[in-house]
Amino acid sequence: MKTRLLLIPVFFVWYCCCAVSQDINSALKLETKRNADESVNILARTYSPGTFGIVMEFTGLTNTSHPRWSYASVRGSGTVATLRPLSSEQGVGYSYVYTYNRGRANPRHSASVTYRLPFSAGKTCLCNTLPYLWEDIRDRPEEWHPWMFHMEKGDTVFAMRKGRVVDIHDGEDPVSDSAVVSYSSHSNKMIIEHEDGTLAYYNVLEKNSFMVKVGDIVYPDTPLALAGSFDKIYYQVRVNVRMLRVDFGKMSDSGDLSDALYYSDINPVFMTEKGPAALIPKESYKSVVTVDIVEAEMTKKEIKKRAGM
Repeated sequence: MKTRLLLIPVFFVWYCCCAVSQDINSALKLETKRNADESVNILARTYSPGTFGIVMEFTGLTNTSHPRWSYASVRGSGTVATLRPLSSEQGVGYSYVYTYNRGRANPRHSASVTYRLPFSAGKTCLCNTLPYLWEDIRDRPEEWHPWMFHMEKGDTVFAMRKGRVVDIHDGEDPVSDSAVVSYSSHSNKMIIEHEDGTLAYYNVLEKNSFMVKVGDIVYPDTPLALAGSFDKIYYQVRVNVRMLRVDFGKMSDSGDLSDALYYSDINPVFMTEKGPAALIPKESYKSVVTVDIVEAEMTKKEIKKRAGM
């Protein structure tokens, strides 16, 4: 989602384009507030659950030392930039463009986090990595770590880590029931935001099988949905953990602000029967769920509530 705002004295015009996910086109809006001291606050309000990262490029700056580029994260509502005047005798002049996407900008993800394998405790599943399908038209991202787990019809998909459900897409049927299909953009999916601002994507889920709703807090023992299939032959779930990154250096060639805001995958460490481990493609792993994994990110109140279940 990219939006341009032009301000000349107190008049402004919105220009919107480029939807990048199901509800992202209307997920965030900006407004400005000019204060008595001639400073200007740029305020964001979100209309979708979860955190959004926003990057901004300012031009035509007068009577302010605000940098040309800035970024911020917002959940609900908040100030994403403040332009302070060098002289209180006159107003600040400015215009800007901005772009945003889901997730906290440049989150701090701890390498010590251990994820639960997303299938039933005690079950063994074959895992594999996924190819980058767009390699002919664009470079493969430096960090590309999606995982596919081969499952059976009726198997339950579990949350890998504590988080909040921020997006669900349901209602898609398998695209074929007679031929093997390895990929389709039409799949049922879910996004869960973790406390550190990273995002877990769960793809290829069974239609109408969701056991949670947007806004729910989930834990590593929370069932999410049933494993899905593109073809009613092979059942699976595909997951990846992503972080929203900001790097203004990436727009040096194109000059396009949207190039400064991008996703990179995290290669999670999962709890296996041999302990925490990074997965190896074409290997099978047994899901092990311990109290430590389930309660790792719980508050004391949540742990006490769980003990009384």
